[in-house]
Amino acid sequence: MDLEKMGKFIAKLRVDKGLTQAQLGDLLGVENKIISKWEKGINTPDTMMLIALSNIFNVRVEEIVDGEYKEKYRKEENRDISKIDDNKYNKHIKIRNIVICILVIIILINLTLFIGKEIKEIKSKIKTDTVTIDLKNDPETPLNINGCIMYSNQSTMYIIKGISYENKADDKTGKTLIVQYEVKLLVDDKMVGTYTNNFDSNKEFDDALDNISFSIETGKQFDKNSKVKIQVKYTTISKDKEIIETDLYI
Repeated sequence: MDLEKMGKFIAKLRVDKGLTQAQLGDLLGVENKIISKWEKGINTPDTMMLIALSNIFNVRVEEIVDGEYKEKYRKEENRDISKIDDNKYNKHIKIRNIVICILVIIILINLTLFIGKEIKEIKSKIKTDTVTIDLKNDPETPLNINGCIMYSNQSTMYIIKGISYENKADDKTGKTLIVQYEVKLLVDDKMVGTYTNNFDSNKEFDDALDNISFSIETGKQFDKNSKVKIQVKYTTISKDKEIIETDLYI
């Protein structure tokens, strides 16, 4: 998935509807700076936000994720929402906004009462071809990963929204000066993607990992039994190479 392309497409959809970032944020119940980060390709909307955006802009979730209109979906549309008069459009948006709020409340209640199996059942009822699974990292490691997996029958997308290093007691690794790091995503011990960064000046390891975000798309459908792992290899100022890794769980 191309985050920049996806962000530009969201911005185009918003502008075509004559909405400001603040107005779109009000419809979604989020701050306008969140909209800005989406459009800049820094962050990505979660599943509920993708569904809400698809409803507001009358496009498919797949089109938003791919960052472009899909002709096969356009042919299925028999109306153009831009031709609806302002009063009817505003009423339409208000109704959708109320429905979205009700859905969010229902989901929050179910998340509180039925953790685990019930969450998967809720997601299976969402009418979309794309399924999103949040990832949790091994709490025994100092790496803190924020990410998810989006998959359909055609492809799988691994989205890493953030990586940070949490210093443990008597652990000096986070303050180690480094000149480069490489983040690898492994599935069933096979590397599916990598992200590398070099620095002009030495940086402390925990600062260097702050706010890393990237995505990797493969044509292979995700297997829920697969083992997913993040591996960080860093090079110190003395050119020594060290590796820290953590398993990711659904």
